[in-house]
Order: sequence, then structure tokens, then C-alpha cells
Amino acid sequence: MTTDNLANAGVRDIFQDARPVMASPIGARARPGARWLHEFISLTKPGVIKPRTPHNIVLGGMRHTRKQVLLYTIGLVAVSVLPCATHMSGAAYLACALVLGAIFIALAASLWRRYSDRLARATFRYSIAYLALLFATLLVDHYL
Repeated sequence: MTTDNLANAGVRDIFQDARPVMASPIGARARPGARWLHEFISLTKPGVIKPRTPHNIVLGGMRHTRKQVLLYTIGLVAVSVLPCATHMSGAAYLACALVLGAIFIALAASLWRRYSDRLARATFRYSIAYLALLFATLLVDHYL
């Protein structure tokens, strides 16, 4: 965008160019929580081949890591509403982001309170579905 166009463009037009930039923090924010959940599952499952290089993910213990998963999930939901805060998406995206985020936070809070392999797997699977649904909603909202 040239400086002449920038001076004449509205705020919404400026933010249209930022769409890929806004999607990047959402994806980046989701990675640590999903990685930690994967580590939980591999550490507690007998017979799983452990990596040769140690991961620093669970050095603080299982309780600390469960708390970090919850905190990262809350942060991810906060970041996922940024497209609405910058007027890049509408009410449909906001509603879906909040509903999907509430489900994700509920799963992470359950995992924090009471760990089980089954719940860790469910939370890990939902974290993948969450991102896919969130980005699909962002795309659909763009064309509404």
C-alpha cells in the first residue's frame, strides 16, 4: 500500500491488509498448550518410545504443566477475539470464537483440576479442532 493510498484509506481498509498478521498470533499461541498435552500423553502411557532429547515442558511437574495449559488456553481465547477488536471480523466470528473458546477453557480447567489420560487426549483433539474451526469461521465471516 503506497503512502497516497494509506492517507485516503479508511481504518477498515488498513486492517484488511493485516488479516494474515492477525491469524499468526492465534496459531502461535495455540502451539505450546497442544505440545504440552502431547507430552502428558506420551509421559504417562507405558511402552511409548521417549525422545532422545529431553523436553523442558514438564520439568515443573504435572500440576505446574496443567496450570500452564490452562493459562495458555485463556490467553489463546483472548487472542482469538482480536480480529473483532480490530473490526476485521463481525459478530458471527465473535460468537463462534467465544463459544469455541468457552468449551476449550472448560476442558483445560477440567484437566487442571483432575488429570486423566482420557481427558488429556480429548483436550488435545479439541485443540486441533478448535484452530480448524476458528480459522474456518474467520473465513466464512469474511464472506458474510
